[in-house]
Amino acid sequence: MTGSASLTDAHSVGKAKQFARNSFWLAVSTTSVVLIGAVYRPMIGRILGPTEYGQYSFIQTYVTYFLVIAFFGVRSVVTREIGRDPTTARAFIDAAYRLRAITTLIAVAVCCAVGYALQREQQVTVGIYVLSLSIIFLAIGDLLEGVLVALQRSFYVAVANVVGNLVKLGLGVWALHAGYGLIGVLVAFLPASAITAGLNWWFVRAQFASDRSPAPRGPVRYVFRESVPFLVLFMAGKLYAKNDVLFLSLLRGDMITGLYSAAYVFVDLLISISNCFAQAAYPMIARLHGSPDNGREEMGLAESYERLHKHMLLIFLPVSVLLTSLGGECLGLIFGQRYVSGLFAMRVLVWVPPLEVSSLVSGIFLSGTYRQGLEARIATAMMTLNVVWTVSFIVFFGAMGAAIATVGASLVNAVVRYIYVKRNIGPARLVDTWLRPLACAGLMLLGAEALSHSLWFWRLFAGLAVYALALTIVGAYDKVDRRMLLSIVRR
Repeated sequence: MTGSASLTDAHSVGKAKQFARNSFWLAVSTTSVVLIGAVYRPMIGRILGPTEYGQYSFIQTYVTYFLVIAFFGVRSVVTREIGRDPTTARAFIDAAYRLRAITTLIAVAVCCAVGYALQREQQVTVGIYVLSLSIIFLAIGDLLEGVLVALQRSFYVAVANVVGNLVKLGLGVWALHAGYGLIGVLVAFLPASAITAGLNWWFVRAQFASDRSPAPRGPVRYVFRESVPFLVLFMAGKLYAKNDVLFLSLLRGDMITGLYSAAYVFVDLLISISNCFAQAAYPMIARLHGSPDNGREEMGLAESYERLHKHMLLIFLPVSVLLTSLGGECLGLIFGQRYVSGLFAMRVLVWVPPLEVSSLVSGIFLSGTYRQGLEARIATAMMTLNVVWTVSFIVFFGAMGAAIATVGASLVNAVVRYIYVKRNIGPARLVDTWLRPLACAGLMLLGAEALSHSLWFWRLFAGLAVYALALTIVGAYDKVDRRMLLSIVRR
């Protein structure tokens, strides 16, 4: 029994190191986006002003809906299958290329046609046409990035994204200061996305350079069939995630949307960071699910879910607490005083990331264990609820209504997905998965708010000190957690 337990612990430690290595480089990739976005988006807001920044946010949100059509869920299938069996990589890449070429052309054409039919301001319509061209490069780069993640080559993903985002920042800053305005910012996105896609292509090609045999014909029908639930899932997720920005622009105007979008920047950045952990975990979940030792590994899936969910909340809940306390200072410093009036929405919106992180963890475990059909049904139901709430609340309460509807839908989404994980993956203890992280965050919030009339650095110090103490008092980390964390930092 002792020997079996030791092997299981060694297996967990090995998985922890592999996950940490892959997560680290994906985190580097995401951090480059976060840091550049933290500089670039406020710069756009400061120079263009709330109205044009609202138009920029609308165009970006609008085009991403059609980007989902181009993606068609193909990446998720390819990453899952290659992660489970790397020898199938070339066949699945071939199938994915052919499918994505078709879906990308359809997405660009429909995006431009609907953009024309909306009859928005000329600048907005032209901006939609310009940014729709980036769908081509983004679709190629996304697929190749999924292959690299599945092959545990996230270092190359980081390189491609860092270089691409630096190009976007450089060209965007030049366009802004040269006076090209909103259209110049959107045009700058095209060469940046093309460079990222080109680098990903080069790195994937290098992985198979030694294999001179003809590429096998890919299972197109299988990839198509498996991708459809992911398409429904991601489309529902996209309508669920950013419909508040879209409907605010249509119902309340660009200036309100600009102020709201400034507050939303913090939500976007935090969710982007959480996605890097999900990308790293996804192929490992598929591999764990595909293990022949189903009895032991099913329990391993449930325990993996419990620990990943807990650790993700322990990371993101304190950030929401600090943004609640220091939101005014953050908005004023980053976007300028013109945007501080968006603080009322920000203090509500900052609670979206931990709830969405919970849903994200639950979602990758359901999808990674071939339950993407269930995931698609849940996502569709949650999207419908969110759209109805958002439109209704915006009509009556404006931007604050949008924020409340978004948080409310995120809470329902997290709870529903947690229930389905318990039914399909295995028992996940409520105390460890939810209650301990929430208790730590609650104590931290009390510590920060106790000094609400003090200077910002005293609130920051009090919040962090109380959180560190709460981790010990609540017992958030057990022996296995500590051993896994130590294994990550040791060679």
